Amino acid sequence: MKGCYFLLWFLLFSQSRLHFETDSESMTALINAYINKPIEKAYREALADCCRKLIKRIVSPTEAVKYVVTLNKRDFLWDVLTPEVDKWILKVRDEA
Repeated sequence: MKGCYFLLWFLLFSQSRLHFETDSESMTALINAYINKPIEKAYREALADCCRKLIKRIVSPTEAVKYVVTLNKRDFLWDVLTPEVDKWILKVRDEA
């Protein structure tokens, strides 16, 4: 029983340490997506969804792809903007 109380205390304490008064609105949204993700969803996927929503508020996803490639942040491109990239990549059939 002692372990359950410690675990509960740790979870509450660690989540409160993620938020700071100086966090921007976008950072708060990303932290909330991390904390409140559904059980069946991976953390990376939950953050990518939130990031996509934040990007759409600023610029269209098609334009975002161009900017990300220009900044040479291709890992971010594949993590966050995959649905948008799928429209532009060349599909190659594997003919055996």
